[in-house]
Amino acid sequence: MTRTGVLRAGYGGLGLAFAGLAASIYVEALVLPAFLLALVGGVLLAFSDDPLPKWAGIVLLSYFVFTVLVFVAATPITIDKGDGYFINAAPMDVARAAFDWLVLAAPLMLVGAALLGAWEREMPARILLFGALAGFLLVAVLSVALRPQDVSFEEAERQGSLTRTLFAVSSAAGAAGMLWAAARPDELA
Repeated sequence: MTRTGVLRAGYGGLGLAFAGLAASIYVEALVLPAFLLALVGGVLLAFSDDPLPKWAGIVLLSYFVFTVLVFVAATPITIDKGDGYFINAAPMDVARAAFDWLVLAAPLMLVGAALLGAWEREMPARILLFGALAGFLLVAVLSVALRPQDVSFEEAERQGSLTRTLFAVSSAAGAAGMLWAAARPDELA
């Protein structure tokens, strides 16, 4: 595969991952395929010949590996010792909290790697990715700051609706930026 083909496929994988995240607001089952597409996009970018996309892919793959390791540390494991099954002690609270924060930061990591990978592309692609980054930052802040137990049910529903809508718009901006970069991977800004 040519350099341009690898870049096009990597950017396209990340663009489809963002599109899947945007659609996951309505079909929650699309979250896992979206992150699998991001993993494929990261692998393709890691094997590209361009330095920035290559490092973006390596950073994204490292994040996925680290998240899996923290998930394993936060999950109780069933062990068969021959005379029955034993479950290890409850997972450490620190590992569970770290996994929660890693999941919260996943869209930020994805858009950060996408922005790094598309940094040498045209300005409109970067602007869309900066918009996605700003939206995901706002979603993360709102997710941490808003406390549904402090407000009425209706207010909590409105807050959740606002956060989901902002997440979908941010994901759509990320998808548009990466698909723009995939359409013109050979152009430099």
